[in-house]
Amino acid sequence: MKESEKNETHKTPSEPTPFCERLTVMVVVPMHESCQAEANASIVPFCMVNAERYNLNYLAVKAMPIAAARNFAVQSALDSKVDYVLFIDSDMISHPDFLPKLLSHNKDVITGLCFRKTPPFLPTVYKATNGILKSIPIKDIPKKGIIEIDACGAAFLLVNTRVFRVVESPWFDSRGGLGSGEDINFCKKVKAAKIDIWVDPEVEVGHIGAISNRALHEAFINAYSQNET
Repeated sequence: MKESEKNETHKTPSEPTPFCERLTVMVVVPMHESCQAEANASIVPFCMVNAERYNLNYLAVKAMPIAAARNFAVQSALDSKVDYVLFIDSDMISHPDFLPKLLSHNKDVITGLCFRKTPPFLPTVYKATNGILKSIPIKDIPKKGIIEIDACGAAFLLVNTRVFRVVESPWFDSRGGLGSGEDINFCKKVKAAKIDIWVDPEVEVGHIGAISNRALHEAFINAYSQNET
């Protein structure tokens, strides 16, 4: 048997992708001082498992205003020439399979399904109606299949770094008045650059101290509606 044939017999589909051929992802966790314990308990296995799948960089940005922290992370990602940035807020609970799930859609900007921390715990994904962004009701969000949206929070947001080369700095900016957080302003810049934004409803990201999944949110909405009647 020729040497080339011997080498070919040793190649199997289960062999890991060579390190140099893997996607490079920077996981960014903005925080005031440290992650909440429950979130930290999920981010550690999240990074350990995904470090076997991708070239994974981890960046915790501490003691900065949120917009400045995100901008610092973006510049670090560009300087490091990574392929994607994944923002995970320090009070979010993630699962290792969420990253490959979002990456599998091959979208430039895609979020998991997250919920606000205060009642009525609305989904932090938005559609514009007459120029006004409104949270998409959970009944209008399918359980499977990604959908295009106009804006979202950045609590669990995956962005291809080429987006940051198209959108002008500062990418995240809190200025703009009530309802114009740094994440919403980023989304407005993304849409202005004619880049689509998506959500994968199957990626249900837990939010510490809040309703953390579709089932609990639907139960809350049903109970709230009954009390209103």
